[in-house]
Amino acid sequence: MNWVRLAEHGRIPIDAKYMNPRISFDGLNWWISVCVEFPDCKETLNDDGIGIDLGIKDLAVCSDAVKYKNINKSQKVKKLEKQKRRLQRSISHSYEKNKKGESYCKTNNVI
Repeated sequence: MNWVRLAEHGRIPIDAKYMNPRISFDGLNWWISVCVEFPDCKETLNDDGIGIDLGIKDLAVCSDAVKYKNINKSQKVKKLEKQKRRLQRSISHSYEKNKKGESYCKTNNVI
């Protein structure tokens, strides 16, 4: 026999026991199937839990005394929202100035 190229590199464990190899041919390709036996992975589970309280003043307060701030209440976000309202109002006024009847007239003054 010769070496076999593997399309999925790193998915077959090296330190395992191989059993029952079978070789098959489908008319175009040769296939090999192998049974791999290795010990079970046993993870130790812990019973630590956490409680999360979602609120209005703070975004979240955890039971381990960690507080997450609400970014919508920060000065920067409030300032940006105020700026957005002003810009939307000015654009609305410029659209209303260019309105002719029921439709809007296209001009270069409207951004």
